[in-house]
Amino acid sequence: MSREKVKQVIVEYYTFSLSGESKKSTFDLISDLIVDKKSYQEKRDNSFGLRDVRASRSGNIINGVFAKYRKNNLPKIGAVGADGERPIDLSPDEALLEKNHFLIVRNRNLIVYQKNGNGSAAEYLAEHLTNLIRQEGMENLLSFSPVPDYGDFIEILSRGQPKRIEFKLARPSSAVIGKAADDLNGAVAKLFAGTDGLNLRCALTPDRHQVLNKRGVLALFKSLFSGGNTVVAAKAVMLDDDGHYRHPVNLITKTITDVIEVKMDGRYPDQEDIQSKLLGAYDGRRELFQEILAS
Repeated sequence: MSREKVKQVIVEYYTFSLSGESKKSTFDLISDLIVDKKSYQEKRDNSFGLRDVRASRSGNIINGVFAKYRKNNLPKIGAVGADGERPIDLSPDEALLEKNHFLIVRNRNLIVYQKNGNGSAAEYLAEHLTNLIRQEGMENLLSFSPVPDYGDFIEILSRGQPKRIEFKLARPSSAVIGKAADDLNGAVAKLFAGTDGLNLRCALTPDRHQVLNKRGVLALFKSLFSGGNTVVAAKAVMLDDDGHYRHPVNLITKTITDVIEVKMDGRYPDQEDIQSKLLGAYDGRRELFQEILAS
């Protein structure tokens, strides 16, 4: 009896945001464009498209397949023990199929994405969705930002005295901007309101001969994290205990990923199994995302 073939797959997480204004939430806009529909676009020598896109019963999760139709750099066929080889004979409308399975989660503006080295990076899905939005006559740009792992952030910042910190914030969702409160995180949201900006670059610097107040800096970033702001990049010039500057120190050293084990159907993950495992991976991170991502 043959053993069931399984494979370990990396899961990536991205928040998504839409530039400009929209009458619908970004999730609803995407849902209207892709659920129960197919779409294909040409990009250089390959085609990309959405397949098997479905919404959950609640309507709060979309699952589907982002497909890459590969027409170049194709492998060849060879007979065992023989020297000859020949190209794969495809008809003009055929191509080799590569797949990335994904989930889109409403209340966190979150993409749960299967990494596949033979398939497409998540940025290609963002570009594909942007093109669909623009086909509707809108000028909005959809962007994805990897969800940072803030685990090392506070620890690294605590090692010395910060002299200068530069960081970049991703645009909050339209819902967060619309209900911005009169606090720090509301002020950040309001900075994006009425603009097409997708990122906000900031720098904290003290007087020339001073260092930043580390306790205040830690409080600032803890407030940003708890308020659901996504800090997508951060670097600091640090003064160590010997009075030497370290230029610069990355405060965000990794992003959140998971590894899941899925059943295989030939060279592809079994679709029902991988969609279930992607949902399980998200469920395992649900409390963390509730803490660091705005709803």
